Amino acid sequence: MQTIIKKCLYLIWLLLSTASLSAQETGIMFETGSFDDALAKAKNESKYLFIDCFTTWCVPCKELEKEVFTDKAVADYFNAKLINLRLDIEKGEGIELRKRFGVQPVPTLLFINSDGMVEHKFIGSSSPEEFLRKTEELFTNENRYGVLERKYAKGDRDLTFMAVYLNELLNQTEYSKARDLLATLIAENPVEDICNLTFWPIITHNWIAEFNSVYYNLLIDNHDAFIRNTGKETYNKTMSALYRRYSGIWIFNGARKGNESEDVARASRDVIKLSLDDSKEILLLLEIAGSRVLKDYEKFISLIEDNYDVIPEEEKYKIFVNSSFFSKEATTEQSSKYLLLIEKFVSESENDTYKDRLARVIKELKNATSNTQ
Repeated sequence: MQTIIKKCLYLIWLLLSTASLSAQETGIMFETGSFDDALAKAKNESKYLFIDCFTTWCVPCKELEKEVFTDKAVADYFNAKLINLRLDIEKGEGIELRKRFGVQPVPTLLFINSDGMVEHKFIGSSSPEEFLRKTEELFTNENRYGVLERKYAKGDRDLTFMAVYLNELLNQTEYSKARDLLATLIAENPVEDICNLTFWPIITHNWIAEFNSVYYNLLIDNHDAFIRNTGKETYNKTMSALYRRYSGIWIFNGARKGNESEDVARASRDVIKLSLDDSKEILLLLEIAGSRVLKDYEKFISLIEDNYDVIPEEEKYKIFVNSSFFSKEATTEQSSKYLLLIEKFVSESENDTYKDRLARVIKELKNATSNTQ
């Protein structure tokens, strides 16, 4: 009997080992040595070095590992064309290499050339098919990150090129670098050369057009030029979206910097000056944001109550979901009133995502009101 049991256990072990080996053979083969060793191997074989920058807590990183890197077509391509390395950016040499290559969100997928410089990078997860397609197209794309970086380093400052370069910097989440380069362009070129459709999506990008920045001021001070070159509808629609975003930031952050009250007041004046199509709604959202900044929660609640049917569902959701501060800063009575508003919204909404995400806020408010009773 013991012999039979041992044979069964051996067979099970053999099957598991074979399955594990099969999975390894069909997946991307990653180097086990250091970055320098992997780079030297890539250089010796005239290949690019592919680096999967991950963290242990990153869900999309795990999806890549299990669903993309094990795909046979992906693995066959990467094992033949590239030298591959995985890098935990919170451990060992990963900490320093994260700084060196400017890795911010994870997963970040780097393609390093023989000089040890970033030739291109992808951010986020994707399907195996899309990942392989983007990688195959990468090395024939003359607008890839590394090519643009080298052109800029050689002194190319043509405005058409700069627009392509800035867009790529934004795609690569290099926001600080993009802001600095754009500020230089604005200072060194005639306004008409910048206030056009080519630079419009760059200037109005969420990570560029921060309130009171040089880029925001450009949008306001050159209102007529932008409308002339982009069209009134495009200008008004984009500016409305920016003001909605500013309102949400002020509601979420409150008076974190100390000058938010003045910012809200200026935003309101600018909205009136621009005569946007939805000025009335934008001004209401800014007034709600202003009451949050001043911690006037009686006014905050009243503005939402009195205009409940006027405020679009999406905007109400954005206010409610970003108001975790309420349970910590408002009085028990105010929290109770605000809780009723959110519960009313949840009961009327048909959006399950809204309901699920507001469950946390409701729980916090209920805890706040029950703990003081």
